[in-house]
Amino acid sequence: MPALFFFNPYTVLAGNIQALPNINRTLELVVNHKSLFVALHYTVDDAPIVKYATPLLDQANNLLFWISNNIESRNHLGLNVDFPLGITDFWQSNYSIGSYWRKDKVRFADALIEVSNPFLSIDMTHSFRLPNDWSLELSGRWNSVVWQGTIYQPEQTFVNFGVQKRFKNSTLGLSWTDIFNTGSFNGFNNDLPEQGVVYDWIYDLEGGIVRVSYTYNFGGKVRKARDSGADDVLKRVND
Repeated sequence: MPALFFFNPYTVLAGNIQALPNINRTLELVVNHKSLFVALHYTVDDAPIVKYATPLLDQANNLLFWISNNIESRNHLGLNVDFPLGITDFWQSNYSIGSYWRKDKVRFADALIEVSNPFLSIDMTHSFRLPNDWSLELSGRWNSVVWQGTIYQPEQTFVNFGVQKRFKNSTLGLSWTDIFNTGSFNGFNNDLPEQGVVYDWIYDLEGGIVRVSYTYNFGGKVRKARDSGADDVLKRVND
C-alpha cells in the first residue's frame, strides 16, 4: 500500500498496488453546431477503479484508510451542454452544464451494495471588456452531491474573481479564487451503520487565495526562424 498520506493521526490516504485494470464500453452521441456543443453518452464499466470507493478500518490501530479500489460495476449516463452567450458588446458569458446518473455496485464486508443517484454540475464565466484597457472576469461552479461507491461528497460552490489592466508593454492583474471559501475542501461521508461504518469528514484545503501579478514584455518582435536544410529538401520534393 504505497504513497501513504496522513490527513490526521487517524485518517490515511493510500495507494493500492492490488488494483486491477477495468474494461468499459461507451456509446456517445455528439452534436457540434457553431458554438453549441451537446454530448450524450452511456458507459458500462466492469470492475472500474473508483477513488475512495470503500473505507478500510484498522481497528487495532484506530486508523481509517481511503484507497482507490475496484468495485463490481458502474453504469453511467451523462448529458453535457456547452454554449456561449453574448449579452452585450462588452459582456460575454460561457456556460457548461452537466447532468448525470450513476449506478455503482460495490462489494463491502461480504455484502453487495447498490447505490444509484443523479447529480448535476454547472460552470459559468462572465467576461467584461471595460474602457481604458481594463477587463474583468467572474466565474463560478456548483455541483450537487456526488456518490462514489459507498461514499458521497457534499455539494460545492466556487466563486472566482479577476481584474486586469493592460499597458503598452505590461499587464497588471488581481485574482481572488474561492471568494466565499465554500469550494476548496475535500468532503467525504459514509452512512452504513449496518456495516459498522459511519463518518462525516471534511478536509479544508487552501481556502480563498488572492494573487497579484505583473507581467512586462521585453524586446521586440521575434523573427521567423530560418528553414532547416531538411525543410528545404522536403519543400523541393513536394514541389
